[in-house]
Amino acid sequence: MVWSLSYSLSLILGFLISVSSDALLPIWWAMEVSGLVFLGWLFMNASLSEREDSPLWTYYLVQSLGGLMVLLGLGSPYFLGVDHGDSMSTMWESGLPPLSTLFQLIMSFGVMVKLGVPPFHGWVVRLSDNLPWGKFFGLMVAQKIIPLVFVSNLCLDSGFSLDWLSVSTIMCAIVSLQGVMESSLRRFMSYSSIMNLGWVLLSINSSSLSNSFKFFLLYLLLMSLVCQVLKEGQVSSSSQAIGGRFYQSKPAGVLTSILVISLMGMPPLPVFLVKIEILRDSMCQGFELCSISLIMSTIILILGYIRLVIYSMMISPSPSKGMIFPHFYWVLSAFISTFLSVVWYWLN
Repeated sequence: MVWSLSYSLSLILGFLISVSSDALLPIWWAMEVSGLVFLGWLFMNASLSEREDSPLWTYYLVQSLGGLMVLLGLGSPYFLGVDHGDSMSTMWESGLPPLSTLFQLIMSFGVMVKLGVPPFHGWVVRLSDNLPWGKFFGLMVAQKIIPLVFVSNLCLDSGFSLDWLSVSTIMCAIVSLQGVMESSLRRFMSYSSIMNLGWVLLSINSSSLSNSFKFFLLYLLLMSLVCQVLKEGQVSSSSQAIGGRFYQSKPAGVLTSILVISLMGMPPLPVFLVKIEILRDSMCQGFELCSISLIMSTIILILGYIRLVIYSMMISPSPSKGMIFPHFYWVLSAFISTFLSVVWYWLN
């Protein structure tokens, strides 16, 4: 409890520092602090065998390596001999072209490693296998907030090449297809998270920061509900176990299906509306290949979501038991999944 509260406070503090800072170094500091607190949270309630398990140490090594690569890129003015008072754009343009490109590449790889962008996604899928649902949410969603703010600040710098974002978007679309045939629920949701990360990167790359904020906020709300529902229902890692937990009453089954359908981005629900806006902006910016790849991967990955719902419906509900989750979660799920789309149009 203490570590989860400490992680939440450090994440909020780091987010406030990152959005209020014009420099990249404070954002890097916020990333590292939140990563260390999250690592402490992972180790705190773990058993001795789990602490000795390689995925936890892999997370530490991967995050440390990514942080060092980003720091090396941030320290490039010292190596390129640029005045420290110059802007980031001047820093890249004033250096020797080969060396400047090398530092940009190192920083880009560092951010990709910390976000778990393909081909640096293996540690994310492996670590997610045995995590409790609360920590799973932290790994898949919360830990990506500050690095995405870092990427957004890079996009505001005209001297920094963003070609790596296009490549990362396409890689997210391709790699996420591995989740279609996964029987592990956590692994499937990990690949789904990679695909949704591709949508956020595409939105940032097309200079549509407002849409990226809308999409990530909706995804954060939906994932928090899904993880809370799975935690309350004590659902195992097997996707077949969903049905017996979710469908113990007809209202719970219907609202669970609505929540899953909303998460997959089916029309006319809010996630679908934001994806349409992202596609519109990305097409105008000339990112047709990235857009088409994400559209195809999303359509194929929907098959995995449909399989979750079908498994749930195939298991007979128990008439003797009531709704196994608090009513609050189901009401909130229905509101976010349905009525929020009407509010969305009103705000726009």
